[in-house]
Amino acid sequence: MSEIEKVSKSEIRVWRIKRWFSLNAVSVMLFIGMVLTAWAVFSIDIPLIPKVPCCFSDETLEGLDRANLTLAYSYIAGAIIYGMTVKYPYNLKKRRLAPVINAKIE
Repeated sequence: MSEIEKVSKSEIRVWRIKRWFSLNAVSVMLFIGMVLTAWAVFSIDIPLIPKVPCCFSDETLEGLDRANLTLAYSYIAGAIIYGMTVKYPYNLKKRRLAPVINAKIE
């Protein structure tokens, strides 16, 4: 008997639930980050959303805007790289192995 055949259905279900929760936590964090990033880009670079008023000088606000835009674009690039190097290969592997795993479970 191979290693795959020794695994029970309940163990596989527990593993799937743990994997689902861990992936969803990352997805929620990425989504919240993307919303904040979109807000920063649309309010600073593309003036579609009004900026939040504050009491700092114009020079300080320019520096903060520049820093926020840099962080926003870096976050977008990181999310794209994460999607291409982690999420896409995982989904591809999951799709390829699903028939084999389902056959072993049944």
